[in-house]
Amino acid sequence: MYIIFGTNAAEEVAKTKTVLEVDTIRIMPNNVLAPSFCVLEHTALNESATLNNNKKIHADLIEQYRKKNWQYCINAIKDLKGQWNGELDEFYTNLLKRVENYQLSPPDKDWDYAVIRQV
Repeated sequence: MYIIFGTNAAEEVAKTKTVLEVDTIRIMPNNVLAPSFCVLEHTALNESATLNNNKKIHADLIEQYRKKNWQYCINAIKDLKGQWNGELDEFYTNLLKRVENYQLSPPDKDWDYAVIRQV
């Protein structure tokens, strides 16, 4: 699996590979938002029949995360863990931890879902 940044790059690579949005990174100190995507090199043959369904669930997961629909996120993560040859399991585990933390301590009303990274 590879990580790429930027929508244009993702659209180009998606012509030949499976590309999934994973996060939006806020790069500090310049306050630049960078959407990030994972590029999956190989899809297991036993997953080819469910590929489009899993891509939709993953896209919905990202959308519902931004909408703070935590229960949907939890359910989707349970469905998606183990898919993609397990390549995204660490991401799903980390996202689940974020979701559980937000359930206990909701983000501010002006939360923009970006993960902050210092460079």
